[in-house]
Amino acid sequence: MPQDRSLRASAVGVCDIHLSCAAQSRSKTPIRDGARRVSRYSASNSRQDLVAAMNTGSSVPPQAGLSASCEIRIDNNLSEITRVADMVDDFAARHQFPEQVLFALNVVLDEIINNIISYGYEDAGHHEIAVRVALRPGNVEAVVEDDGKPFDPLAAPAPDLTSAQREPGGVGLHFVRNLMDEVTYTRRDGINHLRMMKRLAP
Repeated sequence: MPQDRSLRASAVGVCDIHLSCAAQSRSKTPIRDGARRVSRYSASNSRQDLVAAMNTGSSVPPQAGLSASCEIRIDNNLSEITRVADMVDDFAARHQFPEQVLFALNVVLDEIINNIISYGYEDAGHHEIAVRVALRPGNVEAVVEDDGKPFDPLAAPAPDLTSAQREPGGVGLHFVRNLMDEVTYTRRDGINHLRMMKRLAP
């Protein structure tokens, strides 16, 4: 019996929120932009540079006690990441996420979804990836589910950021673990379940 270390999410491709779902005008911060910002710090010897990059914007806390969620299913195609980026941007703008929380969500979802699409499947067939973002009192959760190969990002070795001889790359999952306040993984019924939680206030 698999160890239950995950929050199961049903992805239905629509926003299921307890406020109005009307789209609001906002400036987008796509997931891919967050990933590009992180790539500038991938050779850093410490985490301080990444933290500094996160603390560049305003911090407006969401309404206390609010509960809402947004869900989507995407195909295993890198172009689909834009749809996730749009959902995250809309949801964060609607609920006034602090900018550093939105930045963290952008980075970790880009890294996880890219890894799934690029390395998670042994065939070239069609697969679906479920993504859910849920606002809870005091925190926000992101859940990703896929039917790819078993892969626990928590088991990936941490890169040696202090070594001058370190090979490029390999820091994405390190950032996922460090940007989130809690990460849990489980494999159930052939499905990878990854839950990531970020507190809304320090």
